[in-house]
Amino acid sequence: MLPEALIAETAIEAYLDKALARGECLLHLHNGMIVGLLLGYCNAPDRSLAYVSLLLVSGETRGQGLGRILMRNFAELAQRRGFGCIQLEVSQNNPEAGGFYRQLGFHPLAQRGRMTLMQLDLPGATEGNREPSSLEEPNRG
Repeated sequence: MLPEALIAETAIEAYLDKALARGECLLHLHNGMIVGLLLGYCNAPDRSLAYVSLLLVSGETRGQGLGRILMRNFAELAQRRGFGCIQLEVSQNNPEAGGFYRQLGFHPLAQRGRMTLMQLDLPGATEGNREPSSLEEPNRG
């Protein structure tokens, strides 16, 4: 179920047409049901930034790491394609989401009305010695 505010402010059909034609759709299924969804874009010609447009996790599965898994998979996709960062916007009315993204390593860049633009810098392909971002799996070796 989509939040009421998102439905009220978005032309859903046009949004989905654009997302499915030019974006990336990552799904997490459980028993044949979609319990997690990420819509994002990794198609900027200059590969400067990828963008997460929508992350949804069903209420029944929140707190089980699905959002982190979807974000990690999107970050890996963006990094493989040579992108340097990921941006997204989060509502100031949703401090839980803002905290989630901060835990993943996103930092605020700018305020746009009631929205906060956040960014995650992706490690360079040639960077050798670095600490893993909080999106990466810990080295269990």
